[in-house]
Amino acid sequence: MIKDLLEKIGLSETETEVYLSVLEQGKALPSRISKQTNIKRPTVYAAAEELVKKGILEKDLSGKSTYYIASSPNTIENYVEQEKRAVLDKMKAAKDIVGELETIHRSKRYSIPKIQFVDGEDVEQFLYKQGLVWSEKMNTSNETTWWGFQDHTFVEDKKNRDWIDWYWKNVPDSINLKLFTNDEGAEREIMSKKNTPRRYIKYWEGDPFTTSQWIVGDYVVNLVTNQKPYYLIQIHDKLLAENLRNLYKKLWEDNK
Repeated sequence: MIKDLLEKIGLSETETEVYLSVLEQGKALPSRISKQTNIKRPTVYAAAEELVKKGILEKDLSGKSTYYIASSPNTIENYVEQEKRAVLDKMKAAKDIVGELETIHRSKRYSIPKIQFVDGEDVEQFLYKQGLVWSEKMNTSNETTWWGFQDHTFVEDKKNRDWIDWYWKNVPDSINLKLFTNDEGAEREIMSKKNTPRRYIKYWEGDPFTTSQWIVGDYVVNLVTNQKPYYLIQIHDKLLAENLRNLYKKLWEDNK
């Protein structure tokens, strides 16, 4: 029973044997402890020295030989209290370490962009499927505006115009669109119908763009429709989307 209790407070099996031997003898030489416990003398000496460090044994150096003496039983309680304080200090240090490591981790952390490539006839299906995903993600965030540029060839395709009509009939009223586009007739025709009141277009005065680029929430969508087969590249990356969105916001503000 006593052995189990001593080991429970942190003494090793060897330390327990050595301590009980000294306690029984009152004052003991390492050789005597070794004989009584059947533990080799170097091991007895090492265990006894550990017990001295813990305050559980004392050394009598008054004579030619070194004797070990059991300290007062109260020292067991003192030892446990010291261990408790040591554990609390370690817990506090661990919290401080975690805080420091989290700071380092956050400074080095980056997300890996998710890139998806779609081409040919799959582009149309992708737009219908992903369009609802985009609107859902946007509606639950603070970024409810499409930004970017749209190549006029996108709206010259009737299938794409049908998708535009479908999209604006199926998305929440909170979503709107602000895009630049090349100054071509197809887009002006759509705007003249006025059936998409949340769709704002400004005409680009620089060199024509040859691809569409949409910033939709955390998504960056690049769509090529001036050649066949069409192809689309979707990049899901919050940081990239945020930077491009800020760029288009600035361009929109400066283009009166």
